[in-house]
Amino acid sequence: MKNSIKRFFNAIACLITGFFCLLNLNIYSQNQKISDSLEIVYNNKIFAPQDELYLLSQLAGASPNNEKKLFFSEKLIKKATELDSSKYIFWLFTKRKCVSLKK
Repeated sequence: MKNSIKRFFNAIACLITGFFCLLNLNIYSQNQKISDSLEIVYNNKIFAPQDELYLLSQLAGASPNNEKKLFFSEKLIKKATELDSSKYIFWLFTKRKCVSLKK
């Protein structure tokens, strides 16, 4: 009796773990689509000038590619420094630290 209950809970735990793994794959693919869309918008300059910092921050955060994250982060640092936007500079330094820790 105890072994069957133990097997039942192990099966439930495996199902839940599998569900979260599949959910994680779906989230990763969505980030790639979002990143690609944002990159098209940025490269074609289809945004208002006041939205450039926000768009760069989204690109730096959504890209699954670390080189692109660094590229857009550095652009954002330069632009945020020019506009004296401490909000984005602070956000960037915390993001950059996370990227450098993953290497």
